[in-house]
Amino acid sequence: MVTKLLVQDTVAPHVKADTLVAGAGVVITYGVGTITISGGGGGGFSWNNVTSLLNPVLLAPANGYVASGAGVVQFTLPAAAAFGDTYSIIGNGNLWTLAQNAGQEIVFGNQSTTAGVLGSMAASMISDCVEIVCIVANSKFQIVDSVGNLILN
Repeated sequence: MVTKLLVQDTVAPHVKADTLVAGAGVVITYGVGTITISGGGGGGFSWNNVTSLLNPVLLAPANGYVASGAGVVQFTLPAAAAFGDTYSIIGNGNLWTLAQNAGQEIVFGNQSTTAGVLGSMAASMISDCVEIVCIVANSKFQIVDSVGNLILN
């Protein structure tokens, strides 16, 4: 079934009949007197509950991690990261650290970590949280949101 809708146009008569076109990750379902538009999946974060028993935990794009249990959870940035890759860490009852790879740095406002494997970031309180976005492929990560007092080394 092809359903046409009236849509505004910049050319006279300024209204025309046209069809909806589904973009990537979008599903359009036509019914009798209805049109349903929904996400085709894959658009949200996957959340992971992790403990220090899994150390070190390699961050994956579009993933959030809840650091739980006893002992410091040790996260590591991925060596290969694409522009826009986003990662979240939430403290839930214990501390966490985030290690870097060669040539990487984390920027937080006017501060940044030491470049390379000697640089890192850590939670100072058990409920500290951070959201990080890769802004230069493989090498530069920006903190876009945080809760608590993060320690940059």
